[in-house]
Amino acid sequence: MLPLLLCFMLLIGLPTDTLANRVAIPVNAHITTLPLEGFLYASPAEASPGTPEEALALYHRGGFEHLPAYLGRGFRKDKVWLGFTIEAGPPSPRSLIVDVGPAYLDEVRVYQVDETGTITQLGRAGDQIPLQEVAMRGLRPAFAIRPSAGTTILLEIRTTSTQAAIVNLHSESHYFALRSVEGLIFGAVSAINLVMGMGALALYLLLRDRTYLVWTLYVLLTCVQWLSLDGLLYLYYPWENLSNLNLATNIFSILLFSIGALLSTTLFQFHQIHPWLHRIFVGWALAMIVPLIVVPFGEAWIVGILGRMGLPLFPLAIAAVVIQMLRGHQTSRLYGPMHVIHMIASLINVLAIIGSGPFSELTLYGWQLTNFFNLLSLQASMFMRMRHYLYENERQRLHLMHELSNKNVELEHQVTERTASLAQALRDVQQAESEQRQLLSMASHEFRTPAAMIKSSLDSLRFLANRTPPEVARRLHNIEHACTRLTYLSNTLIHQDRLRELALHPKLVRVDLQALMEEVVTRYTHSLPDTPTPLMTLHPVGNTSTSHTSSTMADPALLSIAIHNLIDNALQHGRPVGMPMSPPISITLDAQADSLELRVADRGPGIPDSDKTQIFKRFHTLTKKRTADFSSTTRAHGDGLGLSIVRAITVAHGGCVYASDNPGGGTILALRLPRTMEIASPVE
Repeated sequence: MLPLLLCFMLLIGLPTDTLANRVAIPVNAHITTLPLEGFLYASPAEASPGTPEEALALYHRGGFEHLPAYLGRGFRKDKVWLGFTIEAGPPSPRSLIVDVGPAYLDEVRVYQVDETGTITQLGRAGDQIPLQEVAMRGLRPAFAIRPSAGTTILLEIRTTSTQAAIVNLHSESHYFALRSVEGLIFGAVSAINLVMGMGALALYLLLRDRTYLVWTLYVLLTCVQWLSLDGLLYLYYPWENLSNLNLATNIFSILLFSIGALLSTTLFQFHQIHPWLHRIFVGWALAMIVPLIVVPFGEAWIVGILGRMGLPLFPLAIAAVVIQMLRGHQTSRLYGPMHVIHMIASLINVLAIIGSGPFSELTLYGWQLTNFFNLLSLQASMFMRMRHYLYENERQRLHLMHELSNKNVELEHQVTERTASLAQALRDVQQAESEQRQLLSMASHEFRTPAAMIKSSLDSLRFLANRTPPEVARRLHNIEHACTRLTYLSNTLIHQDRLRELALHPKLVRVDLQALMEEVVTRYTHSLPDTPTPLMTLHPVGNTSTSHTSSTMADPALLSIAIHNLIDNALQHGRPVGMPMSPPISITLDAQADSLELRVADRGPGIPDSDKTQIFKRFHTLTKKRTADFSSTTRAHGDGLGLSIVRAITVAHGGCVYASDNPGGGTILALRLPRTMEIASPVE
C-alpha cells in the first residue's frame, strides 16, 4: 500500500508540461498521410487564449482538452486553439504538410514551437484571407512545417460559421498528388451537377412541369453549395469583398434547405399520405425564405438556428418516403432507398455542424457523396418521368386521332345524308315550281282565248249603243272592264313565265328603239276608246346624227314587254283620285352617244321617295290609299309584277331603271340602255 501512495504522490508532483508532451505524434520518413485522431488537443470552450504565448503556456500546463477525434463545437464566433506535438524519429522527414479543414474556415494561423520554446508563425490561410497572402493555395488551408524532436504545432482558428477542424499530416509529395486528385474529383462532380441542372431546366421548359422546376433549382443550388463549401468559389472566383463569400454560403444553405423540402414532397407526393404532411413541408420551405431578409444583416448562427428547427423534418421525410415505398409508389420504390440514405447522411451532417454530433471527414463529405448518387438516381427518375409523360402524351394523341377519325367518318356520313336530303328537297321544290308555272301558263293561255272572244263581242255591241237600254249598257261596261283586267293579268303572267323560262338571256339583234316604241304605242292607240284628247304623246329622238341614232343591240321581244309594262303602269296609276279620265302620257326617247333612255311620264299622284326603289321589286304594290279609284275601264288593280319585269329586262341588257318626280306633277319612269351591251347575270 505504501509503495502505491508514493507512486501516486510522485505522479502528482511531476510537472504538467511533462505529462502534456508525453502523447506525441511519432513520424518518420515513411509517412504519407497521418490523421491526428487521438493526438489533437483544443483550448477549452469557455475561455480562449489571446496570444500564441498564452496558448503555448496553457498547452504545456495541460489546460487543453484532449480530442478523441476531430473538433466540432457548432456555431461559435470566438476563436479556438489546437495543439499537437511531433516526435520525429530517425530517419526524420525533411518537410511535412499540415492541412486544416473544412475549406470554409475564415482564418487559420499556424505557429511552430521548437525545443527552445521559440514561437515561429508559419503563415495564415482561409477563405477570408486574400489569395496573394496565402503561401500554399489549396482547397483547404495548408502549411509546410519542418519537424524535429519535440516540435509543438499551434493552430489558431477563427470562423463565423461552425467551429470545426479536421487536421491531417501529409508528406510533401503525397499532399500535392492528393490535392490534384481532389481538384479533379470536385471539378468533375461540379461539371456533372451543372449538366444535370441544365438538363432539368430543359425538361422544365419543354414540359412545363413544376417538378422539373424544383428539381432544376435543387441541382443548381447543390452545385453552388458544393463549390462554396469545398473552397472552389474561393480559389477560382475573384471576390472583391471576401465577406460576401460567407454571406453567399449562408444564403445558399438556407435556399438548399427550402428547395430540398419542396423537392421531397413534390417528387414523392407526400399529399397522398395526408394533405397536412404536404402543407408542413411547403410551409416550412416558404418560412425558410423569410430569414434571407435577415441574413445579410445577421450572423451565420441563423443557419444554425434554422438547422435545429429543420431537424424534425429529416425523420419525417424519411418516414414518409418509406411509407410511399411500402404503398407501392413507383418513384419511391425505384429511387426512394438512395434518397433515404442521403437524408440520413444529411441529418448526421447537420447534427455535426450544430455541434450535436461528431465532426469528421465522413460527416463533412459523406452527405456530399450520398447526395451525388442521390442526384444521379433522381436524374434517372426525372428522365423516366419524362419518358412516361411522353408515352402518355403519345397514347392520348393516338386516342384523340382515332376519335377524330371516327368523328370525321361520322361527320362525312352526316354531310352525305344531309346533302342527299337537300338535293331531294331542291328537286321537290323545282318540280313543284315547274308544275305551278305550267298550271299558270296553261291557265293564262286558256284565259286569253275566252277573254278575246268576249272582247270581240263587246266591240260588236258598240254598234248597237243607241238601241241598248241604259241598264244593259252599264252592265256591258262592267263586263268590258272585267275582260280588260283578265286580259292584262293573263298577259302579265305569260310575260313573267317567259322571262323565267328564258332566264333572261337576251337574243341580240340590231333594233331601232324609236320604231319599236312607235309600234307599241300604235297598239295602245287602236285599243283605247275614242277621246277628244289623245292619252299619249310620243316625242321622237331629237338628234338624228350618225352617233346619236336610236339603233342598238337588244332583244326586241323583251324590250317590247318592258315598254308595254311601263305604259300599262302609267295608265293604271297615272291619274289623280277623282278624275274620270287619265291625263295625257308623255313618252320620250333620248339618244346619247353612249346610251338610250326611254322615259314614260304621267300626271298621277306621284310616288313617295321611300317607294321609288321598292316599286321595282317583285310583288311590291302601293297602298290603296295612294292608288285609290281604279274604276277606269282601261286599268286594273296593280299586282306588283309589271315593274319587276321591266327591271329584270333592263338589267339583262346591261342597263338600269329608275323613278323620279315629274316637274308638272306625277312620275317619270326611265329605262336606260347602253349602246354597247354588257350581259348581266340573269335576274329572276
